[in-house]
Amino acid sequence: MHPASSSTPRPLFQSDGSQRWRSNLGDTWASAPAVAAGQVYALTGDTSSGRIWSIQARTGSTTFQAPVPLTQGSPNGSAQPIIVGQKVYISYGGSSAETKVLDAASGTVLWSVASGGDSGDPPAVDNQRLYFFRPYWSRYTPGPGQGAGFTALDLSTGRTVFTIVKPPTPPTEGDIRFSGSSPVLTGNGRALVNRNSDFGSSLECIDLESQTLAWEIEGRFHGVPTVVGDVFYIINDTQLEARGVADGHLLWSWSPSQGIRESFNSAYALSDIVATNNLVFFSTDEQVYALDVEKRSIVWSYPAPGRLSISASGILYIVRYSRDLSISLRPEGKVAAINLH
Repeated sequence: MHPASSSTPRPLFQSDGSQRWRSNLGDTWASAPAVAAGQVYALTGDTSSGRIWSIQARTGSTTFQAPVPLTQGSPNGSAQPIIVGQKVYISYGGSSAETKVLDAASGTVLWSVASGGDSGDPPAVDNQRLYFFRPYWSRYTPGPGQGAGFTALDLSTGRTVFTIVKPPTPPTEGDIRFSGSSPVLTGNGRALVNRNSDFGSSLECIDLESQTLAWEIEGRFHGVPTVVGDVFYIINDTQLEARGVADGHLLWSWSPSQGIRESFNSAYALSDIVATNNLVFFSTDEQVYALDVEKRSIVWSYPAPGRLSISASGILYIVRYSRDLSISLRPEGKVAAINLH
């Protein structure tokens, strides 16, 4: 999720979208909220300082707010917090991006690590480690910097357990930037990451036990893979692809046609994908589509682009976007809810 344009959480009733309560947190930017154990967590801040908030989900009352020191630079927002057990994991972007681990009961910072880059992509967390892709810049010689690439940290200490770096092979001697998406845990001891450079992208599968690169596929991939069982979905150039988790082999693909003219690789398109066992939902730069996995055809569409998520009760939420004067897609300030049952 991208940083919110306002620092005012506004919980809505799922049945009709009416506002339940409103809380103005008063900072320059705010992350998307995350909810766990009846609490709403969000990171807010300005150019030099931040705060972590814990708010009661039912009433909007503040449980606590705690200062979160930010590194010098110009933080430009935060990824959605991740709550696992009694800890909150936050990542924020800027000239000195960081990932921090906080105590969920008090907001106390337990440890932090420089994660590099400026995207503030959320990490992935299991019961032992935290995973993220530390971006890096390099020249043809001497290669990437030490410690860059797919990185695994020990949850209790924040120390690096291992990193996996694929040496760059650019055709020029100029500076090359390498970055990666948020890792996605597949549930079988592996993680997927979409690694991007100035010369294309590749899907990488990391074996977390052997700490090695299990397989890699070159392509023009966009966004973060979405895993459903032994299949994952991702946008590659101008098509949606379904691939096997085991080795990345292509199972089937779908491309826009028959009046669907939007292109996935548009500079202004949205590449979110969410899925159930029988449907895949994705947004082009014009509409949101529902694709039947068995028939491999569009079954319905929603006439606006947006960021997508599915609730535990089977509601598809679309945070609507529209074009601004620069032809970019921007949040519209509206949310649509579609019952999938």
